[in-house]
Amino acid sequence: MPTITFQLVTLDTLDILTGFMRQFYTHFNYSLDESKLAAVEQLLQKPDYGRIWLIHYDQQTAGYIILTFGYSIEMHGRDALIDELFIDEQYRGKKIGEQTIKFIEETCKQMDMHALHLEVEHENIGAHRLYRRLGFEEHERHFMTRWLE
Repeated sequence: MPTITFQLVTLDTLDILTGFMRQFYTHFNYSLDESKLAAVEQLLQKPDYGRIWLIHYDQQTAGYIILTFGYSIEMHGRDALIDELFIDEQYRGKKIGEQTIKFIEETCKQMDMHALHLEVEHENIGAHRLYRRLGFEEHERHFMTRWLE
């Protein structure tokens, strides 16, 4: 049976992460600019903000996940956001995403998090199915953003 493991990203493995991020951003037509890469480096330097893991499938790097931390009265205290989850196309369909979410859930419980959030593209039907099956629920409210310059 294949083994799925998780490795915290460090400055030594940042190039591997960046390669996968380029794939992710290209896939969704997002822009991966210097400010986003600087935010990754800041996250690596400030673990109170969150964590980044490389995902390995039988000792081959298959993707990555970025988890960030927050706090919400509505969520009873500490909560976390899966900011990015990417599995390389050749590794999809092998239950890696499911095992990764379970790993993140356990990690969050150990850190006394009360809720786990994520965003998913409207057209990513496969991801919607996976997340619903794993217990994530859609909300009646819209997630909104205002950039602070």
